[in-house]
Amino acid sequence: AFEGGIELSAVSNLFGGYRYIIRPEKFSLWPFLGAGLGMEVSSIKFADGPPEAETYNGTKSMLFTTLGVLVPLVDVGIKAEARFGFYGFDRLVLSTGVGVVVFL
Repeated sequence: AFEGGIELSAVSNLFGGYRYIIRPEKFSLWPFLGAGLGMEVSSIKFADGPPEAETYNGTKSMLFTTLGVLVPLVDVGIKAEARFGFYGFDRLVLSTGVGVVVFL
């Protein structure tokens, strides 16, 4: 599945990527793995982070990996995931969350 969106946090970012969803035939809990690219949007700050996040002056583009589970319903799915955003070799941002996926 292809994905795109915005993540609102202490280090908000715009991202795009791909998720590989494992869909067992007789089980309604689908694990997934994903990867993609993104960039920090420093003008949108949803939460206060550690002082290091405030003073970071390095690269604003990132590579990320994500892993989680998806519970499919009729037209939507409920997801729980962890995302690891790598901003070069000097910054790692871990974000976790739950959300809703709309199947198109």
